[in-house]
Amino acid sequence: MLRRAIRTVKRLYTDSRSLNSTSLPEAYPASHKHLLLASREVPTPETEHMSFGEFYSYLDAPTYQTPPVYTSLLDDVLFCPTNNVIMTPNRTVIEESAGPGASTFCVDDRAIVEKDHVKPLSGICTSLRSSLDNYYHFLIDHLSRFDLLNKDYFSQYERINLLCPSGLHPTEKYFLSKLRPSNVRIVPLEDDVLYQPEKYLFLSFPTRRSSAYIPGSFVERLRDRVLHQDVGARTRRLYISRRQAADRRLKNDDALMRQLRPLGFRRVVVEELSPADQIQLFQETELVVAPHGAGLANLLFSTDARVLELQPSQNVAPHYYLLCKRMGHDYQYLTHDAPSVDDDFSTRPGVVADQLPLPKRNAPSA
Repeated sequence: MLRRAIRTVKRLYTDSRSLNSTSLPEAYPASHKHLLLASREVPTPETEHMSFGEFYSYLDAPTYQTPPVYTSLLDDVLFCPTNNVIMTPNRTVIEESAGPGASTFCVDDRAIVEKDHVKPLSGICTSLRSSLDNYYHFLIDHLSRFDLLNKDYFSQYERINLLCPSGLHPTEKYFLSKLRPSNVRIVPLEDDVLYQPEKYLFLSFPTRRSSAYIPGSFVERLRDRVLHQDVGARTRRLYISRRQAADRRLKNDDALMRQLRPLGFRRVVVEELSPADQIQLFQETELVVAPHGAGLANLLFSTDARVLELQPSQNVAPHYYLLCKRMGHDYQYLTHDAPSVDDDFSTRPGVVADQLPLPKRNAPSA
């Protein structure tokens, strides 16, 4: 299942589909856009020394441009719960609903073209998810968009129905319990029909494709509501293992740990931890070593961390560079020789140890 999801993500931005899609302005030219967050430039001088493949080439610039974030209230919209996208009445998919930067993408075609039954939904509705679905996309893309509903602008609506096919997953339930405004109601949906909301509240994504540079207001509210008050000293050193993942696994994971353990590192598989435990762990962490992967999204909960990201290929995947830029962490990376960013790879433990951004103090005891 996970490998299929990864293939879907890869095709999301590269596959030319026969399925009809269009942009929001083309489909709803008369819709009013209300600006929520203006675009701004962020200096990114470090990219001068980074090698980007074609997929990430738009970030190869001395500055990063955050997207303008807006909302529109739409009529005549269909919602597909299988793919978490919205469509026009003739089932043309709105590209901006598929995920940050998505244009043409791979979805379950049958879920759109072969479903005959359409159920009406009363009231104002909006969606939690997109067609991208893992921990990174939830925490960075979906949750930052959901948090926009905390803005004063949306208090004008007595009730907003949050569409959640099959209900909330445990991780979603945890974070939404901390951030959900009082006028937002969770609405579980069936998966085998399409829905027609009375009104659809479209929210654009505050993030861009492959970028975890999230709005400061979201960072502040999230940390204020989820960080633990009673935590230990910020002295943990973590190696985030991907041994349970489907890709980007470090082939010599054990050899690297033999090099890191004397320096006070602990190996962690974040999939084994609850959201609350992940938050506390990263709150107490000063130094993180990890292959590129969703576990690094937890850097949202760290303070002044030092990060060494192991990039599988010679091309840098910039997600966590930009997250560290937003959070003020010290970011370094080490590239390797895998054919692509999603391949398994081996590292040189001695080189990793030599490049560690170690604080000037003795290593903690193991």
